Amino acid sequence: MLAPTLARIFAFVLLAPAAASTPPAASSVEAAPARPQDARTLLAAMARLQGLEARFTETKTIALLKAPLVSHGVLYYLAPGHLVRVVETPSPSTVRIGPERLEVRDASGAQQFDLRARPDIKTFVESFVHVMAGHHDALAATYTLEFVPALADDAPWTLVLTPKRAPLSELVTRLEVTGRGYEIATIRVLERKGDRTEIRVTAVDASRTFSAAEKRSLFGLAQ
Repeated sequence: MLAPTLARIFAFVLLAPAAASTPPAASSVEAAPARPQDARTLLAAMARLQGLEARFTETKTIALLKAPLVSHGVLYYLAPGHLVRVVETPSPSTVRIGPERLEVRDASGAQQFDLRARPDIKTFVESFVHVMAGHHDALAATYTLEFVPALADDAPWTLVLTPKRAPLSELVTRLEVTGRGYEIATIRVLERKGDRTEIRVTAVDASRTFSAAEKRSLFGLAQ
């Protein structure tokens, strides 16, 4: 269950920090561009996000199945590095990611992983943290980043991330991220075994704040 789950988590972590359309702050010398011209500028905008709630639709195409699998749910993000992905239909499940722990709950039960004792899983989660925090150099150490800028303000840009080494390269061939301005619209995850996942995000609240009760119930935080 864990490997395909991680592939989907990976895509959603990319969505979380970049869903806000606010560009990075302008410097005293040069105004911030209306749209990102490179991966570094896009990641700088990602680093500004403090909290988010968004709905998603995931379409999973599996080579052995005639029809794709479609699921719907909601995503919650709280800086720094807390993510909850809730699938509502058709098969309810919850994935919770924190700095030191990964939890997966579905109809088959619950699994918890101490990331300090699981370096294989920790590699995935560290990648998530780098994206959330806007750490361009750390992300570039793990992935080859190819950015194709938009030709106009209303045109899409594309960011392709290709894992450089195992274990990521054994699971994911590449990720294709498209968006407009500083907002990600679609992520496609191409898996090594030939399956493909496409995720579209809607109803984004990029200024979401969470009460103390929500931090406990959603993210498992004591405060």
